Amino acid sequence: MRDLFDTFPLPTIVVDKNFTILDVNEAGLGFLNTNLNSVFSKNITAIFPHFDSSNLKSKEYFEVLYRDAFGSTKTLSVQFCTYSKDDIYGLFYVHHAAFSNSTSRYAAKKSKVLLHKLHIFESLVNQNNQGIFLFNESGQLIYLNKFAATRFEFKKKKNKDFYYWQLFDSVGNESQWDATLKNLKNQNEIVQTIYKFDPISKKTRALAVVVNERLIENQNYYVVTFSDITEIEKDKSVINEKDNHLNLFHKNIPVAIYEFVITKESSYFNYISKAFQKIFDFEIAIHDLKWNSEVRLHPDDFLKFTTNLNEMKENISEFKFSGRFLFGSKVVWFETNATVTQENGVTLFNGIILNSTERIKNEEEATKNRRLNDSVLHNIPADVAVFDENHNYKFINSNGIANRDLREWMIGKNDFDYCQFKGLDTKLAEERRRYFMQAKTSKESVDWIDQITKADKKFYIYRRFSPIYNNDEFMYMIGYGIDVTVLKETQLQLELQNKILTNKNQELERFTYIASHDLQEPLLSLISFSQLLEEEYSAVLDDEGRLFVQFINKSATRMRSLISGLMEYNRINMKEALDSFDFNVLVKEVRDDLSLNINKFEAIISVEDLPTLPCYPTFIRILFQNLISNAIKFTAKEVIPVIKITCKEREEDWLFQVADNGIGINGKNLQEIFMIFKRLQMEENYPGQGIGLAHCKKIVEIHKGDIWVESKEEIGSVFIFTISKHI
Repeated sequence: MRDLFDTFPLPTIVVDKNFTILDVNEAGLGFLNTNLNSVFSKNITAIFPHFDSSNLKSKEYFEVLYRDAFGSTKTLSVQFCTYSKDDIYGLFYVHHAAFSNSTSRYAAKKSKVLLHKLHIFESLVNQNNQGIFLFNESGQLIYLNKFAATRFEFKKKKNKDFYYWQLFDSVGNESQWDATLKNLKNQNEIVQTIYKFDPISKKTRALAVVVNERLIENQNYYVVTFSDITEIEKDKSVINEKDNHLNLFHKNIPVAIYEFVITKESSYFNYISKAFQKIFDFEIAIHDLKWNSEVRLHPDDFLKFTTNLNEMKENISEFKFSGRFLFGSKVVWFETNATVTQENGVTLFNGIILNSTERIKNEEEATKNRRLNDSVLHNIPADVAVFDENHNYKFINSNGIANRDLREWMIGKNDFDYCQFKGLDTKLAEERRRYFMQAKTSKESVDWIDQITKADKKFYIYRRFSPIYNNDEFMYMIGYGIDVTVLKETQLQLELQNKILTNKNQELERFTYIASHDLQEPLLSLISFSQLLEEEYSAVLDDEGRLFVQFINKSATRMRSLISGLMEYNRINMKEALDSFDFNVLVKEVRDDLSLNINKFEAIISVEDLPTLPCYPTFIRILFQNLISNAIKFTAKEVIPVIKITCKEREEDWLFQVADNGIGINGKNLQEIFMIFKRLQMEENYPGQGIGLAHCKKIVEIHKGDIWVESKEEIGSVFIFTISKHI
């Protein structure tokens, strides 16, 4: 404001209520031929020794004697105007000589216009909810408004003691300031976001800062405006309002200044700044009585406008309105704020008007998004809540609390308040508070299950606290809960069934082991005595007797083989250590073990390159041994066995194939062959116990895979099995 004050053409002296000199503009210092330090804090009588304040009236002219620096005495015409703002009581406007009445009236009118414009500008920049700085080309601060002074904690220190880089971290020194000015030559403005501690809220706030270059009276000035966008950032709907690029002069500020006149017969604009055309892309001529023929108020806003005018008649000092202009078919939102005066039937509106179309659109979009979010949150089949840093509710969806009145009552309160209101024990609230603090401190989500009893029935609620931080600053906590009672009951039931199944399996293993061992002894006795009977009493027995003895020996031997197979089947489990093994080596070892049989039947075995996989090597060896042995055994006598082993990788597992040219399997028996002791061929033709493929199935299952067969009789079979990658 000092630089604006110095541009005032009349010598002006500012005093407080005791007529102590507070300031003198450049014109005044030049006229008095002095400097500010010589007269600052002195009484006005130091300049006008014969001044008498007893009959002083505001806005009236009076004459005083003044002795200049050369000793000459002059009669000056002085006007005093009250200006009660802050510490200022009034201003003395000094004319170089006493004026005639007509000249005095002209000077008074001119002074009044200048003073009025000064009041409008100061009212504008201080009522605007934004900070404004003005810097010269050297980066020196020459002006700031009250909002900026408060946010940046300016004390009594003079503005000119500060430079741009002392206030904004984005520029570190004078050389970087020069670089910033060069960047401004290539672009209209520089926009950035800074984080500044706010002495009022005691929190770090996000500020949107805009730097503009303005040419004023052939000198470059730099206007810096900033606004608080913290809440916009929190709502994830950052609105870049560029309506706040202010300048000290009317044509450079994002609002238009106007004076509007209403008389009984007409209305017109007595003054409107050039910024109006720039802001609204439309020009209104001053003193045009037909201005409203092209600019009309939207019909939906007309009633509100007339209501505001009627209310203004009761409170004549201020007028505020927000509505829509119609420029032809174009609709433009606007806001205006004006001071109102009435005199002799004429009403004067002196105020500002701005284009709020973009802001309204952004607010409507934000409202639309908020409604959509609320709709989603209230229809999610889960409890959803948002908490502040003190664990107080900021939001609760309808699934959390169905009663709307209770839900609204809970905002700003916590679980302890709810327990007190409902007369409940606070144990659950204390537990939730511990989880809240754990999530807030660790900055990580915390999960737990609440167990609640209602009407003698237990309910289980799965809950989670998820903290949200922005640059290490806690923003809010999201909490949600899902009713998992059915899942929990199923889980408990499964745990019980698994425990029972484990016990039964252990009992079955013990029974199988004991039974197999207890049966071995009598079978061995039966085999031994049948052999002795055949050897010692063969001459005594007839052919039928010898046949009976052979049947006894053969059946006992088969029974012993079955029991041995059952014991082997029972031993196939996951007790062996899991190991990464080369399947090529495993298959080679199996071929070596079966070499006699392979050579006997001249079997041809081809093996593709197999992978190295985590597995239980002993059981995999048994798996391939059974499949290869069966492929050789179940081949027609006149046919040479041909066996091909292949493998391919899939997304979740490895798929192996063992193909042969054997006798094949009837389609109706493709599932039965994997059952224990299930035989499809006569033992005389194809000897065996019927347990090999059952072993294969169990081995594949402990590798979390599947096994099946594709076969055609007299053509051959393909045994297919998988081994999981996630054993």
